[in-house]
Amino acid sequence: MANQLWGLLVAHQCEFARTWQDAEIKLLQQLADQAAIAIQKAQLYEQSCLAEATATAKAGHLEHTLHQLQETQAKLINSSGKNVRFRTISSRYSSRNKQPRQLYLWQPL
Repeated sequence: MANQLWGLLVAHQCEFARTWQDAEIKLLQQLADQAAIAIQKAQLYEQSCLAEATATAKAGHLEHTLHQLQETQAKLINSSGKNVRFRTISSRYSSRNKQPRQLYLWQPL
C-alpha cells in the first residue's frame, strides 16, 4: 500500500516561468503526505466496517443456530417421559449486547 498511486497534487503558475522555493516545495510535500495519510485511514476505516459487518452477520447466524438448538432441545425434553438431569455449559458466544449465553444439555437418568 505504501507504493500505491492514489492521485496527483499539481501546483503550477501559468503567467510566467517560476522557480519554486525550497519552503514551497516542502509545504507541497507535507500536503501530499497528509493527503496520503487521510486516504490510508479512510481505506482502513472501510476495511474495519466490512469486517464488522461480516462479524455481525456471523454472530446473527450463530444466534439463530443457537435458538434452533434450544428449540430442538426443549422438544426432546418435552417428548421424553423420563426424568431428566440438566448440565449447564457456559458458552463463549455472546450476542451484540455482549450478554453471555448458557447452553443446557440434558441426560436421561
